[in-house]
Amino acid sequence: MAEGITAFLGRDLRQALAEGAARTPAFCPAGGRWLVRWALVSLIVGLTLYLSCGYHAGFARLNGLGAQIPDRIWQWLTMLGDERVAFALTLFFTRRYPRVFWALIAAALAGVAITHSLKPQFAALRPPAVLEPVFTQLEESARAELAAEGFAERAVTIERTIDARYAGQSYELSVPASVDWLAAFHAAHRQRFGFDRQEADVEAVTLRVTARVGVAQPESRAAARASGPANPTGSCRVYFANRWNEVPLFPRDSLGAGHLVTGPAIVTEYSSTTWLPEGWKLEVLDAGDMLLARGSDDQ
Repeated sequence: MAEGITAFLGRDLRQALAEGAARTPAFCPAGGRWLVRWALVSLIVGLTLYLSCGYHAGFARLNGLGAQIPDRIWQWLTMLGDERVAFALTLFFTRRYPRVFWALIAAALAGVAITHSLKPQFAALRPPAVLEPVFTQLEESARAELAAEGFAERAVTIERTIDARYAGQSYELSVPASVDWLAAFHAAHRQRFGFDRQEADVEAVTLRVTARVGVAQPESRAAARASGPANPTGSCRVYFANRWNEVPLFPRDSLGAGHLVTGPAIVTEYSSTTWLPEGWKLEVLDAGDMLLARGSDDQ
């Protein structure tokens, strides 16, 4: 059965290639003129952008548009390899137009030559403007969260930092995200490790935004003063000293400032339970805090 499927696919492919070859002539003057025309248009547009806006013309805008593409698509392309995906998709096109296949091979070889041989001769650092959209997005998110908590936007202060490293390193240094953050990174690396590599590429690994809001110190409230001795509201059995013992229970909200409790005892509240062993004492302070100390009342 497998040989039959293979033979069928082989015959279908040969037939499609033969029909495609007959459909497209070996030499097409109109197609050649079309390619030359659009190559000149692309060259003129590229030169115009370079001369008017510099090497990074449109780079930040294209990166911003790329950020709008869902992460799932980028993950899929990265996992499979973006050039492999494009090449696999073009194979379906070459089934109908087989003469295009060799043009694709030639273009792929030219692309490899450019990226692995010629590109380093024209490589340039990415402009700082590429980082700005990311910082802006982080700041907007931080301000929105603080606004939801009731803080005014004018009270928010923002701090930007970049975790950077030299290409090939596995650790980063955090520096302020100022216009001269590269110089700051070189200085920080020199201070930490005693040297820097001015000629090496620097990677901005993580961009961080810290949003701060100043708040007034809350006023401390004095706890209600005790009007009498602390009285337990019940007891429970606790095993210690090799036997079961009845231990008094004190609700936390029944204890006022100045109350003294000697162990063994248990203080209960909604969020915790405090065990006061035998030989210990508990004193409620003016602010309502409980101070536990070991020893008798006269120590």
